[in-house]
Amino acid sequence: MNKKESYFTKKNIIKGVIVFGIVVVIAGIAYLKNNNSNNEGNDSNLENVVESKSEDLKDSSLEDTIKFELDATTNFNLDELKSYGIPMVIDFGSDSCVPCKEMEPTLKALNVELKGKAIVKFVDVWKTPDAANDLPIKVIPTQFFFDKDGKPYVPKDNAAGFTMYNDKTTGEHLFTTHEGGMDKESILKVLKEMGLE
Repeated sequence: MNKKESYFTKKNIIKGVIVFGIVVVIAGIAYLKNNNSNNEGNDSNLENVVESKSEDLKDSSLEDTIKFELDATTNFNLDELKSYGIPMVIDFGSDSCVPCKEMEPTLKALNVELKGKAIVKFVDVWKTPDAANDLPIKVIPTQFFFDKDGKPYVPKDNAAGFTMYNDKTTGEHLFTTHEGGMDKESILKVLKEMGLE
């Protein structure tokens, strides 16, 4: 008797599984590639809609969120911040600085509590050294204070350790800073002196 060899040998089964696996992988890649190209078009359309809406609604909640978020490391623009018409404190520090880390919970709390009433910002000078190029920062943390008119804070008394910087040529008051950490009450006191409502 002649034994017929079965087609379903171990070798043929393995070949079949490999071919099937390759087909599944190729089909999956084709599906994902097609799906991603469709989504890119949708993302572009979505960006156009969002851009259009943000232009139409200048004071939308999205812009308010961006304007009042604590971290200004990637989007720091002092002139723009001064234009909002509310008092502000900007803390220049670093994520790797111990006194800066100690101030972080205070800044976060004030940022949430005072949203829309005052601007509380943090700029990491190690991540974006250009943000501090034109500012008199000797140590970190250093806080800068501006009133609701965008003018530098003028302390009622200098017992709190503020430093005032003036233009050497014109004598114009440019900045008021505090070097080192500050507690919540001290920051609130300054913001209230500057017109916090």
